[in-house]
Amino acid sequence: EEVCRAIRRELGAADVVETAKWQEAIDAASAKGGGTVVIPKGRHLVGQLELKNGVELRLEKDAVLEGAVGLKHYRTFALPCSEGVWSAIIVGNGVTNVAITGEGTVFGNGAAWPLPTAEDFKRGAQEGLRARGIFFHASKDIRLEDFSLKDAACWGIVLKNCDGVTARRVKVDNHGNFNNDGFDIE
Repeated sequence: EEVCRAIRRELGAADVVETAKWQEAIDAASAKGGGTVVIPKGRHLVGQLELKNGVELRLEKDAVLEGAVGLKHYRTFALPCSEGVWSAIIVGNGVTNVAITGEGTVFGNGAAWPLPTAEDFKRGAQEGLRARGIFFHASKDIRLEDFSLKDAACWGIVLKNCDGVTARRVKVDNHGNFNNDGFDIE
């Protein structure tokens, strides 16, 4: 844990959780029929952000959307015909015409999350105890371009029951914890 704190200090990690600020911007853009929410250069600590119809989340160069550590910052949910519970830094559930773009990074802070225990494995709960990087479910017309995803606490990018997905020049380096998948397409 001390090593994780040292890494966060070295990276200039954010300390104030900005989830509400960015969620309000996403909600406002969607309410207007769609639009772009720009995450500026710098580190932005967030829990779960839920993309809405017609919204592009653009990460400017040198912008870091850093996942807060601990499930208290995330809404977990169960899905029909699916194992376990789900949470992620960026979620789209039943959305249409959404995008994550730009030259910035989604940083999952994976090394700061606890590793699953033997008991977690026995219960089949190891993935549900940590946030994924990006998760889309039952969504259409998704565009993922140019950003990086680094060290989610679990799977990197999950696309479950989605249609019309375009992914270009997305860089995934996901080795911060256990269950380090890059892209999961189900």
